[in-house]
Amino acid sequence: MNIREASFWKDIEPLFSEHLVGTRYCDYRILMDRCEQGLRRAQRSGAGVMLFVIRFRHKDNQAGQHHDSILELACQRVCSCLRACDSVCRLDDGRLAILSEDVTEPGLAALMVEKFQAALSPSLCIAQSRFELTLCVGIAVHPQDRGDATQLWRLAELRARQAFDNGMDAVTAPGIVAGASEMEYYKLIRELHQAYRNGEFVVVYQPVFNMESRTLVGMEALLRWERDEQHVLYPAEFLDLLEDSGLIVPIGESLLHDTCKFGTRLMKAGHHGVRVCVNVSGRQLEDGGFVLSVLDAVYDADLPPVLLQLEFSEQVLKEHVSSLSRLLPELRNAGVSIAIDHFGVTALSLADLVRLPVSLIKMDQSLVGGVMDDAVAQAIMSGSLAFARGAGIEVAAVGVEADEQLGALDSMGFKEAQGSVFVCPSSASGLLDTFSD
Repeated sequence: MNIREASFWKDIEPLFSEHLVGTRYCDYRILMDRCEQGLRRAQRSGAGVMLFVIRFRHKDNQAGQHHDSILELACQRVCSCLRACDSVCRLDDGRLAILSEDVTEPGLAALMVEKFQAALSPSLCIAQSRFELTLCVGIAVHPQDRGDATQLWRLAELRARQAFDNGMDAVTAPGIVAGASEMEYYKLIRELHQAYRNGEFVVVYQPVFNMESRTLVGMEALLRWERDEQHVLYPAEFLDLLEDSGLIVPIGESLLHDTCKFGTRLMKAGHHGVRVCVNVSGRQLEDGGFVLSVLDAVYDADLPPVLLQLEFSEQVLKEHVSSLSRLLPELRNAGVSIAIDHFGVTALSLADLVRLPVSLIKMDQSLVGGVMDDAVAQAIMSGSLAFARGAGIEVAAVGVEADEQLGALDSMGFKEAQGSVFVCPSSASGLLDTFSD
């Protein structure tokens, strides 16, 4: 009997629905803890880890009062496709998160999505009415997608949002993970090279403000890929490919030069003392001329080195601590400021951190978002603030979206903040207009 036939589910649904009514969903923290443990096991075994974020879409938008019942039945059908060892988290907004460990074949992600879609293909019967749902799935897979559990989650969540925007039965995943061949992967690399030649990689800037005076103190450069007028991609979707292709080195150098020139424009516009901030990837550090490229950008733009801040993620710091121990003192002696981005999401050795000439740490957005109601996030930030004060390091908050968050961060003692509560990222010219006298 065909699994997509309604009669199949009519006969079999009573067999598993009674069992699944008692399905125990784990909460988000447990899911992330299991994911982190799974990643550590995967490093030893060589197996993969898959993280799915699923959003359900009503085809006819007629769910009404049956919305919760429909979602519950949909979750049950999806869960029926999983292994007993898989972890499932049902989020408050109706999304479903699934963690699968010990994955030996990346193409398994495509097969699992097909099973999910087949499970939902017969309409759902609630109160003698039938409803149809489609899946919008975001997938992150280790080791194709790099990073820790939090970074995988952000990537899967971003891809789920993009899949939802793309329409019915949409799936967004790494090309190789979705079952693409090696030739298709290299096609993506060629597409990146073409985009680079066409100037499709652009820079926008996120203003940074002093918490006490609410004055502008910095501008962080953010990379975007403008594939066309309707499609703008964020770094989480292409940064790994840029590193694999080696393009991150010339693109990063171009971004650095553009940002330093923007810093000079800010000075000439009367914004004295406003620094510009640039994120640096691990691949850039492997380039033998990194320090020289930084100094060339500063001197070429006639920008005082003290107004340039280089930012390194916790992950880069962990993976390149020996290189950074050698390079950062050189940059600091030249006057360049050093910051650690995405702070608080990995098991970073504080001993390694205090040995480096770091002047600022930036708390990760996932922690800042929990400042009002997440005891774990509050504890991590409070501990980090206490550590930073003792080490003479300032602390900033990233991704502040509400006035309530801003007030809480201010009372905790944060020095700086950035996010949509102030100003959204924009072009250099647009921000010069915004902050013109």
